[in-house]
Amino acid sequence: MASLNETHDPSLKSWVESANGASGFPLQNLPFASFRRAGSAEPFRLGVAIGDQVLDLAAARAHVRGDWDRALGEPRLNALMALGAEASSALRLALSRALREIHYTFITTHFKETGGRFVEHSFSAS
Repeated sequence: MASLNETHDPSLKSWVESANGASGFPLQNLPFASFRRAGSAEPFRLGVAIGDQVLDLAAARAHVRGDWDRALGEPRLNALMALGAEASSALRLALSRALREIHYTFITTHFKETGGRFVEHSFSAS
């Protein structure tokens, strides 16, 4: 069984506002999924739920480098899950750090809003 790490700290806050309230997907709960925009025929991509949005993992690869890079470009979770629990835990840690209120000097990520539109978020840590 994996031990608890810093990703489980209940005081963590994200720059994704909807993740800081009563959302089922706060920063401490980052479930992986295969997704595509509602109503589109575009290929599925890997993502992680955060608040009421989905972080496109292929678009975020440059900010969460690791042994999982190739798997993040796949349309299904199989390759990522085949890397094992240690790799998925390390990826969640990298994502948690990237999604906190202050961490990177600059990051650009793409999110899927519930309405199916993409929004580009950029931020700078002060």
